[in-house]
Amino acid sequence: MIQIYTAIITPFDAKKEINFDLFDDLIRWQAREGIDGLVICGTNGEFASLSLDEVKAILKFAIDRKKGKLKIIAGTGRVSIKETIALCKFVEGAADKALVVPPYYFKELSPQGIYNYFKQLFENTHIPIILYNIPKYTGVPITPELINKLKTYENLEGVKDSTGTISNTEHFLNKCPNIKVYAGSDALLYESFKRGAAGAISSISNIFPKHLLEMKRRFLAGDKKGALSIQEEILKIRTVLKQFPNRSAVKVAISLLGYPMSYVRPPLIDLTEQQQKELKNKLKIYLEK
Repeated sequence: MIQIYTAIITPFDAKKEINFDLFDDLIRWQAREGIDGLVICGTNGEFASLSLDEVKAILKFAIDRKKGKLKIIAGTGRVSIKETIALCKFVEGAADKALVVPPYYFKELSPQGIYNYFKQLFENTHIPIILYNIPKYTGVPITPELINKLKTYENLEGVKDSTGTISNTEHFLNKCPNIKVYAGSDALLYESFKRGAAGAISSISNIFPKHLLEMKRRFLAGDKKGALSIQEEILKIRTVLKQFPNRSAVKVAISLLGYPMSYVRPPLIDLTEQQQKELKNKLKIYLEK
């Protein structure tokens, strides 16, 4: 069964502190909309701008609000293997899964070095783990070869592919048949589902969860035309958002739904008032549907 997860934002107030009241509202709204689960402290959650204590506080806050079918995937990847293991252990038995980014910053890591990092992680944890392939940000690719070397570990569940190329997603699906592959690009949802992806971890579902869920419903019902029509609309929305700084644009778009404004932390920058007006005008047609 295809699962749709929202890579939910971490809302910050005007002083750049975590707005837990707004976070509570967003979690509850996503659950009411019927989303399958939430990724907490992922890229959209600005995990790299959070202290270890803040990550723990945010994860606990979200886990405490998990109800019904809503699943929680905890973003636990840090550069330090000790911190990554500690965060995975922190959420074991509470979160449903962990999403782990490879150790970024290090230049030209050897395949053996990356393997050793994850080997240590899997030997010291039990929570199901999804590896997060986003080399444009980390500089460290997750490869099918690495996945297959790690497949002996029972808690390796899958990989999120955020390369933005369907050929790469297809490569994982063909070369790693025993793990789940999740689409990490909203532009490739339909094509990923068609090739056998287990689901998607979406940014746009922060704003339009019903679009993603309706696309899933139509795809599973065999309504190719209907699913593709929603994919086309998602592409148009994505094109609008891509005209602005990404995390900031998503946060402003959420405020257009009636929620308080949320801000980003440095080094990211907030949208100017003019940019906010432009984004509102360009998204208006989709928000009013």
